Amino acid sequence: AFGLMAVILSFVAGLLTVSTVEAARICNSPSVLIAYPTGPWLVFDLVGGAMVWRLLASGERRLAAAAPYYGPFPAGGDLGGARAAVLAVYGGLDARVNATRDAAIAALVAARLPHEIAIFTQANHAFFNDTGQNFNAPAAEEAYRRTVAWFDRHLAGQHRR
Repeated sequence: AFGLMAVILSFVAGLLTVSTVEAARICNSPSVLIAYPTGPWLVFDLVGGAMVWRLLASGERRLAAAAPYYGPFPAGGDLGGARAAVLAVYGGLDARVNATRDAAIAALVAARLPHEIAIFTQANHAFFNDTGQNFNAPAAEEAYRRTVAWFDRHLAGQHRR
């Protein structure tokens, strides 16, 4: 049930995020959803790793912290316009996504973004999804703990609505 709810929330949050980012760009106004991530935004980060990397590569400067989970880094991705602290989460057995990990690390270093790379060596792609065959409870629990701590540390003192 939790997995299904996470998927539903991720779609809703994804739609809200895209709508909010585009509206903010058009109106040149701050975006509360981006500047101050909420529960659904955290869920969206967990299930949309590739989308999070693309948002970072777009130069969205209002994003203060991000946690792309097992998302492939976009070819030619440049994070120079971003300012977010990034916790990149990988399953050690996920060959497809891990093939892009070195490029992600190089882009994070080049952009001088605060970052941490978390590799769960015994976990595969989608290890956080408790409804899928790759679910890995110990890795999911530790990834969740580290993600919440990451957001707490990098969003401390920011007003949340």
